Amino acid sequence: GASSSFKKSKEEKRRSNAAKGHDPGAASSRDWSSLFVRSDTAVAAAAAQLGVSKGAILNQDDGNMAVRTALAETQAISATKKHLEDNGVNLAAFNKPRAGCKRSRSVILVKNLPFEAGLDEVRGLFENR
Repeated sequence: GASSSFKKSKEEKRRSNAAKGHDPGAASSRDWSSLFVRSDTAVAAAAAQLGVSKGAILNQDDGNMAVRTALAETQAISATKKHLEDNGVNLAAFNKPRAGCKRSRSVILVKNLPFEAGLDEVRGLFENR
């Protein structure tokens, strides 16, 4: 009906804008959430780095679990920033409005992967693209 036609038209326009590097829905947004790290991923990374189990970090009897999780997230974000900077990413661009930025046609930022995701698994997500 008319509703699905409208939705289809709106989706086509959204995709067209995205392909051109325009995102009108986020034109005023400065929060790209590009450095967001899942809590479970941050805890898994911290556990691996410390050589302990995730349970050791999340032990309720061992003080404030929320603080330990926040520290793990902070460490993961810091490591992510360093990795991006070391590989030529201008982090200042993440603080600018999206409307003024052109999307790269050769770089993708893959997020929200579990810590255990391996290179082959990630590669498999994009091989047929």
